[in-house]
Amino acid sequence: MPHVSGGGGGRSGRLVYGPWARPGVGGKFYAGSRIHLNDPNDGTDRYLGSASLAKTNKNFARSIVITTIIALFVNFFLGVGFKLSATKLDSSEYLLPVISDDAGVISDKTELDGLLSEYRELTGIVPVVYTVYEEDWKATGANSLSQYALYKYMALTSDERHFVIVCSVPKDKTSKAYKIAAAQGNETDSIITTAIYWKFLGTFKLGTLKGDDPGKALCCAFSFAVKDANVKLNPTLGNKILTLFDNIPLMASLIVFLVIYIVLITRYVKTRKAGFETLRDDPRLA
Repeated sequence: MPHVSGGGGGRSGRLVYGPWARPGVGGKFYAGSRIHLNDPNDGTDRYLGSASLAKTNKNFARSIVITTIIALFVNFFLGVGFKLSATKLDSSEYLLPVISDDAGVISDKTELDGLLSEYRELTGIVPVVYTVYEEDWKATGANSLSQYALYKYMALTSDERHFVIVCSVPKDKTSKAYKIAAAQGNETDSIITTAIYWKFLGTFKLGTLKGDDPGKALCCAFSFAVKDANVKLNPTLGNKILTLFDNIPLMASLIVFLVIYIVLITRYVKTRKAGFETLRDDPRLA
């Protein structure tokens, strides 16, 4: 910042501007200063605006330290509360995947059955696929397709290791208003997380929007599920890092703290700039 340096010794008082004081005037260079003042007749060294600069630096450093401590604390607990890996479920080898295509919309059951079997072998989770006409499931009294999927799960088994997917299609085959919902057992939660479930549904819906029939769209969704399960069940460092992106609260927290850091740095730069501009107008520089 601008400063007044004392030299004494009979020199005439004058003000010198520039990043370096001229030789023979008794000036000094102070890192961070933009305007340098030499007042050899003053017996002390003074720094114009040094108090405000020190306060700005101190407040900025304190804000960064406090924010960092809070960020580490919050993200540590969010990270610990989220499993970076999972283990295969110990399900019976007699529990096999099932495809029940009551609506007759799965054109290639062989491909889908192969993916379901691969998923079951990899995770221990038993996938079951039902297709049903929208008018038929609504006639059961279910309030939603999700509730109907839960009814199908409860009617199918009493264990907690199944993943039951229900695909609803209108009886009017000219319409492609396909819907999908699923129910899963409690023991599958470490593999089929909320984030993965929504990605699974999104993959299915994207396929239908591209014109795929429900069977092909389900193949795409289970291809994604197999890849994700491979990451979770093979806990290498790279895979653990990848699974962090499935921790929605942690990702949200990281984004929030990144925005806070950007705001703090921006304000600090603006404050310093405003301080320098104020010094330029200081009457002592006239």
